[in-house]
Amino acid sequence: MERVSIAPKNRPIERAQFKKVGLIDADFLKYHVTLDIEKFFKRGGDLIGKYGEDYVYHFTKKKMDEKINSKFSTWGNLYCFSAPSKNTFRFNISLEKKYKGNRKGKDESYPNQFDDMAKVVECVGRHNTVVMYPWLEADDLLSCLQNEYTMIYSYDKDMKQVVGSHYNMDFNRLDEISNEQAACFIAYQLLRGDTGDNIPGFPGMGEKKVALYLKDIRPAKQIQACYDIYIKNFGIFKGTEMFVETWNLVKLRSDRGTYFKETVDVAFRLRDELIKSNKL
Repeated sequence: MERVSIAPKNRPIERAQFKKVGLIDADFLKYHVTLDIEKFFKRGGDLIGKYGEDYVYHFTKKKMDEKINSKFSTWGNLYCFSAPSKNTFRFNISLEKKYKGNRKGKDESYPNQFDDMAKVVECVGRHNTVVMYPWLEADDLLSCLQNEYTMIYSYDKDMKQVVGSHYNMDFNRLDEISNEQAACFIAYQLLRGDTGDNIPGFPGMGEKKVALYLKDIRPAKQIQACYDIYIKNFGIFKGTEMFVETWNLVKLRSDRGTYFKETVDVAFRLRDELIKSNKL
């Protein structure tokens, strides 16, 4: 685990240097940047008059400097963005509930907000490497690209199921998620589901019931225990189908499968080129 010391109060935290490739869950930039633009617009600011037609780039660069570039340096970063939810594989395998069907479309907070979100991706890509596939979400990309030479930067709680180095935003350091921790988090999701993404999980299993059921089960056995309770309550066929659906909805893609790796070979190549060039 790589750590940096925390600066005393009222002194800036020293910029960390990590000898790894940064895997950036860049979706947050779209929302943070347009929120800043919205605040400027609602204060009566003249976006075009002050920043010109390319105002999105100004706000994007400012946010990247604030949240990433001023915090740490790496061997190089891959900025991963999600495809629209309705295009991803999870949308097509959901049977119990529509994937992210609980999220109502929002009206624009200011004129051209949605266009500006799309422009953020283009702005990041001007001087950085952007990775995006039409059927994957950013967290899937981070998960399958993670190895001993990478670190994940993400606001997404689902990243707790990915083994390896994760950037700790509060302490400007890398923390490690173990196999046991990852297995426990996946088991929790298999029973609890994910209300934010409209994934149901095991019927009637709230947070307290999940914790009680898994309490005395070793991490290595928890996923099997989740499968067992589906089978016990719904039978071998329906129980397996329900378990598999939940598994495929909550489990992030991993570095396996010849066909899958061929479809995202550019992402793996970009990562490996950064690793190779810095290890030499």
